[in-house]
Amino acid sequence: MVRGAGLVVVGLCLVLGRAALAGDVTGMVREGVEASRQGQHREAVERLTEALRQGDLPPSLKAAVLGTRGGTWRRLGELDKAKSDLDQALTLDPQLVVAFFNRGLTHFLLGNFTAAQGDFQQFLQLSPRLPSAYPHLWLFLARERAGVNGLEELKKQAPFLEAMEWPGPLVTLHLGRLTPDEVVRRAGESPESVRKERLCETYFHLGEYHLLRGNLPQAVDFLLQAVATATRQNEWAAAEAELSRLQAKPLSPPVAEAPPSRKATPKTEKAVVPPPSALARSEPAAKAPPPAADKKSPPPAPPSPLLPKATFLEAPEEPVRKESRQRFMLDLGAFADFGDYVALLGQLQNRHIPHYKKRVGQGGEETMQLFVGPLDSREEAAKLSRRLAEELKLPEKPVLPFSGW
Repeated sequence: MVRGAGLVVVGLCLVLGRAALAGDVTGMVREGVEASRQGQHREAVERLTEALRQGDLPPSLKAAVLGTRGGTWRRLGELDKAKSDLDQALTLDPQLVVAFFNRGLTHFLLGNFTAAQGDFQQFLQLSPRLPSAYPHLWLFLARERAGVNGLEELKKQAPFLEAMEWPGPLVTLHLGRLTPDEVVRRAGESPESVRKERLCETYFHLGEYHLLRGNLPQAVDFLLQAVATATRQNEWAAAEAELSRLQAKPLSPPVAEAPPSRKATPKTEKAVVPPPSALARSEPAAKAPPPAADKKSPPPAPPSPLLPKATFLEAPEEPVRKESRQRFMLDLGAFADFGDYVALLGQLQNRHIPHYKKRVGQGGEETMQLFVGPLDSREEAAKLSRRLAEELKLPEKPVLPFSGW
């Protein structure tokens, strides 16, 4: 698995072993390497910076130290510093393979997708036998986001990549041979030690999957779920960067036609993975004939425990039966500005406030309307209205009877 730190650390240790340096410089570098390995990024930067200040280092070692510090700056979100260090490292040593991967990730986070695809391509050319699908996935996404067809190259690598237990399903997803709900199910079946990381990767790739098809609300839902995992891995950081960029976009941009090699997702078919709460009230399919009088209908299947709990409640297209008891809601209004919609959606999720949304209007006039609820009592709804006014500086909303999904 390529995560950007491991290969740098290994390479730096090899270079360090061949270098004849003063003991204090060697110690600083080793301490920086160990701090980076342990995730103590600030300490790693300090120790590696001290080593670089001690005097002339052999070019290969200086490049490796700069590459390690650049990757550490990226994990700290200091992207300009990361790019500067990685540029210097590759100038000193154009064969420093993992620096290309780290700089590609840095460019992706900055939104420089053309530069990112160049670095990922160079990384793969210098390490053609690397047994990992992650660089191929990043190259595919960078190409697609840069407006270049990345699908053909991914198809060429598919026999090798799809054979991997993970992240093979993510490759199969982008190739259109695995549905979004199936890839979530497979991530949920992962061993507990890696389940959270795989769910983060899955949510991020589902966010990209919908971005590439122009389905912005669905993309935001999945990217927010990736961020909510708080794993601090590459996909988590990329999801944060994508959400930041999306806040500057209009709600209903024109959707470009899908490339000829990929079938466009029909607008009437939703590819969003329904959360368990939505599964419990899923849309009815075509009505089946009534069962025979002497047979009982089987009870409905419970929601799959493998699907992770989600905060987002997508309103079904068809009405469902009314609740037998009165419930209440708050109408937060319609949002023509996509940035405001994304920001408020994230705030509701972070506070674990039950909410759902509806699409209003059509074409260029389309907006998203947000609701809080359904809530069990008028008192609970009024209390929540006051809380939103206090914490989010929203005007207090009147309590309304819950009118259905």
